[in-house]
Amino acid sequence: MQTFTRIKLSPTAPDFIADPYQFYDRIRALGDFVFWEDYDMPMATSHEAVKTVLNHPAFGREIPSAQRRSRPVHLATFHRIDDHSLMRQEPPEHTRLRSVAKKALQDNVILLMAPNISRISDQLIDAFPKETAFDVQTKFADQLTAITILEFLGIPKDTQPSVQSWARKMSALQLARRDRSVENAAERAAVQFFEFMDAHIKDRINKPPQDDFIGRILDIKRTLTVEEIMALVLLFVQAGV
Repeated sequence: MQTFTRIKLSPTAPDFIADPYQFYDRIRALGDFVFWEDYDMPMATSHEAVKTVLNHPAFGREIPSAQRRSRPVHLATFHRIDDHSLMRQEPPEHTRLRSVAKKALQDNVILLMAPNISRISDQLIDAFPKETAFDVQTKFADQLTAITILEFLGIPKDTQPSVQSWARKMSALQLARRDRSVENAAERAAVQFFEFMDAHIKDRINKPPQDDFIGRILDIKRTLTVEEIMALVLLFVQAGV
């Protein structure tokens, strides 16, 4: 049985957050794999090791049935959405969902967004504080990404801040600082996101297709479930938050 050098360092330690690269350099010297006790799992440390793992047929997105644990009840709605994510699927389900998303992104959709991106940029720049210093990352870069993606998806403008907030709280489940309070906040956000998207998608189904991502998905493949559309939308939103 393969054994790895065991390492221990909290991923939430202030020194690690401030500069993780010294730690990464140190563990690379220990070999291609180490066992990170704080995560209770092996960690690939080199480019070759990561490539080997990603290309190995024994590894995949789905958890083998023998290793699956019962889902925590307090995250039921989150998993109801997340289970349908492209990030969790293997072929043929992954192929089916990816093909729908790919078709919805064809026909120079991204290039056609250029005028809208310029408009959003101008609006954000016009809103810059006139007399005080400010953070360009939060006042411009983060907002430009989020607003562009939300408009591209077809999320109504008045609900965009809420959708962005819900996605951010659900994304926190992937962070090292995850605890029960983070999980509870993520589940509350998942419930609100689910209720909003369920009503929004069902309303869109009964209307003529609109020229946005949700509209194109509904026009291309009306056999997708509401949960599958939600998961696709959430994946895009999380990319921008």
